[in-house]
Amino acid sequence: AGAGQCFYNSDVRSFTDAGPNAVLVALGANEAWELTLQGGCPNVSGVSKVGLVSRGRTRICAGSDAELIVPNVSGAGTQRCLVTSVRKLTPQEAATVRN
Repeated sequence: AGAGQCFYNSDVRSFTDAGPNAVLVALGANEAWELTLQGGCPNVSGVSKVGLVSRGRTRICAGSDAELIVPNVSGAGTQRCLVTSVRKLTPQEAATVRN
């Protein structure tokens, strides 16, 4: 994948719940990505932070390149959620993600 179709997890600045099995991550003022998660992952709307871990690569270019780490609602421990796909948002879509 070209550099414009990949991102580094360290560049993620914020996240937003995007409904069941989806999270939007913002990488700055004008760039955001949609991450689709494997079914059965907890909803991230009630959490203050998540982790995004690269799986064997330095850049995230495809779903299998990453896992989302979500705190359990009970406050004890975390759950690892496989990212199944990533999609770069259009500039118009990205504008709605900025926090």
